[in-house]
Amino acid sequence: MKRVLSPFLICFIIIAGCSNNEKENKETTPEISQNGSDSLALNSFLFVGKWYGNVGIFNYDIASKKTAVVWWKTTETVITLNYKPGGNPSFFLTAKRYGKKGSYPFINRMRLYRINEGITNSEKIADLGDGIQLAAHWNDVGNLEVLFTKVDEKIASYVNRYKKVYNTFGKLIDDEIETYDIEKSGFPRLLPRQSETVSASGKYGVAVINDTVYLKVAGEHDLKFVTPVVHNFNRSAWNDKEDYFFISTIDLQDESIKTNDPETSALYIYSIQGDSVTVSWHGGGIKNFFVYNDFIIFDDGFDRNSSINIYNFRLNKLYANIKMYGGCGLVNVPEVSR
Repeated sequence: MKRVLSPFLICFIIIAGCSNNEKENKETTPEISQNGSDSLALNSFLFVGKWYGNVGIFNYDIASKKTAVVWWKTTETVITLNYKPGGNPSFFLTAKRYGKKGSYPFINRMRLYRINEGITNSEKIADLGDGIQLAAHWNDVGNLEVLFTKVDEKIASYVNRYKKVYNTFGKLIDDEIETYDIEKSGFPRLLPRQSETVSASGKYGVAVINDTVYLKVAGEHDLKFVTPVVHNFNRSAWNDKEDYFFISTIDLQDESIKTNDPETSALYIYSIQGDSVTVSWHGGGIKNFFVYNDFIIFDDGFDRNSSINIYNFRLNKLYANIKMYGGCGLVNVPEVSR
């Protein structure tokens, strides 16, 4: 039977699963396969990739069509990357080791790092110690919120949830601790459910009714049918011109996880002017994505089958597919434990 290391996404994850100390010795350089010759205004972007057994941070250069190592160590592995193209400096969280002991997850020696805007260097921001859950996200004012849990040292059924807020320079500006009784309320949820359901202009919104997605237009009473969905609604987004609409769905508890070809997520591109779904992807993975100009960049698949696609949604053309021997993704490398 297979089971997925349950991620909280978008962009959020809970770490739980088997140890990641296996060693890979077949890859010397990441594999990059290219399709098309379109021009992408974004010069480069960061992603995570598994290389020789540990997950590191890599930079994909659009012009040279190459990757470069930004951060990778034999003694630590990246848990999650918090990155905004063209935005704030990036942060990532690492661990020496993670897995499960009995029914409980563990994460050893958690650390927070910062990559500057020019991607010229990285620095360690904080040692967070050991924990059992770990997640991070950007808050509404653009600061990074890191949340993690630890078992209380005095009462075994109590779990302490730590919330640490860092500004873009990596300075700690807020520090909170809450205690939960897991026998009464279970493990605390680390991140709020995000509902990115209204476009930046306020002209468009999204509604999900009885497993069907609809587009709402300001000033109109009728909803526009978009698509039926099999999984739970996960995220919606619009491009800058707001003539395209993007939807992702996910269900990590689906029975297909137990199969050799999991069907856990889907991603749809909807043309507002054309009033139709122009393309969709289904199958395994999380399908984290971001939109830049006429391109959507998203990850797909689990483990070594995971990859990153760069797709021109106006031309309906795949621009590039990035692969690494151990797998890669935009936030983490989604894993299915054996």
